[in-house]
Amino acid sequence: MWLWICWKLYTFERNNVKQIDNIKISMSSTINDALRVIDIGRMQIALIVDEKDILLGTLTDGDIRRALLNGL
Repeated sequence: MWLWICWKLYTFERNNVKQIDNIKISMSSTINDALRVIDIGRMQIALIVDEKDILLGTLTDGDIRRALLNGL
């Protein structure tokens, strides 16, 4: 999964770098916020960042689905 994410970010066109800002969420974001970002984003992923914009992790709709099935 990480290799796929890295490849997608690497191949992301320079003129679309602003779109990365559209897929960032914070640790305090809700599940609804995350799903909205995943749904509208071209990469179908949310990047979880801290207040300094440091990447903490990634989130996909599959991650949320598995968490809900396991009783989140």
